[in-house]
Amino acid sequence: MSKNVLRNSNFRILLGMTLLLAGAFIYILSRPQANISFLRWIEYDISYMHQNSAWIKLLGSYLPDIIHPLAFTLITAGILQTEKRNEIIGVCLFWLFLNTIFEFSQLFKAEVLLLLPAWVNQVPFLFNFRAFTQNGVFDPFDLLAYCYGSYLAYRILIKGGIKNEKVSQKYFISFF
Repeated sequence: MSKNVLRNSNFRILLGMTLLLAGAFIYILSRPQANISFLRWIEYDISYMHQNSAWIKLLGSYLPDIIHPLAFTLITAGILQTEKRNEIIGVCLFWLFLNTIFEFSQLFKAEVLLLLPAWVNQVPFLFNFRAFTQNGVFDPFDLLAYCYGSYLAYRILIKGGIKNEKVSQKYFISFF
């Protein structure tokens, strides 16, 4: 894959959106519909959880946690047109931090729910935070998955090349 393609903002956004769709598909296959916020409004149960094989359950446990920071980092980097190492690191750390905050909200759910203002339920993308915190279970392996997803995003963006900076070939890890 060409460095120019990976540097292209539209390609980054498209790759991130494709990964999000893949993550949504994994959720549909591996989790109960009642636990999927973007499917709660559908009355017909489209989840295949009752038909899951062991490998789908395993993939469904951690692969979405890898995909989330990876996809949103690529989308954000595409929108912001990040080309410098510091910008790329900043975007990666932002999504890692955000996912980590959400995960720790599950560990300290009583305190978080007590301090959470009511207006949070009215904010787009945060409307599900209360339910996520209340019903979720803290899993340290989710934190590892977030770290790995952020690392993959970093490697993809770095492999795409950094404008106005020299990068030694020894830092590249090929996974394509």
